Amino acid sequence: EPSNSPALVRRLGDKAVVTDIEAGDYVFIAKGIRGPGIDGTVGLEHKKAQDLAACIVYSARHLDQLRRMRTYYDESRLLISDRIVPSPEGLASVRRRNQMGRMEHMPIHPPGSPSATITYSRYQKHLYTLEELLGVRVMECDGQQIAAQKILLLAEWWLTEPQKHTSWLAEYKPQALSPFGSARPS
Repeated sequence: EPSNSPALVRRLGDKAVVTDIEAGDYVFIAKGIRGPGIDGTVGLEHKKAQDLAACIVYSARHLDQLRRMRTYYDESRLLISDRIVPSPEGLASVRRRNQMGRMEHMPIHPPGSPSATITYSRYQKHLYTLEELLGVRVMECDGQQIAAQKILLLAEWWLTEPQKHTSWLAEYKPQALSPFGSARPS
């Protein structure tokens, strides 16, 4: 299901309210994001590969939208619902099955502008700008359905008190290391 579909809003249940927001596609109330017991907001912008290509080519509008997200929300995220990879020619592309069932690179471009391709280097520089200069975390996933699942998981994450989260570090129990030489067979 698309990440902006009514079905996704229904799956969020009473956690979702449909309303106009200042910037982005979703806003989440995040438990403890500003410190113990202090809730805050997370803005999420969702883009498909072609929409992101338009944003890169016409970046002023996109950067302004993400700046507004940083102004209105405590944290900002950009979710790209396509895994963008370099083509053999160095273009930003998505891998899709062609009519014969083989995987091939499909260069991304703004809708209606097939000649306006973007190099993978330009794509990466755009993401670095978003993360390093604007403080917007970028997340990628493979397809609309996974994007919708990721949005649901993020909603659950942010609605959970921070002390109830467990991390792989808290759950990972490394085997005790033995001193050198003691593991040798006798």
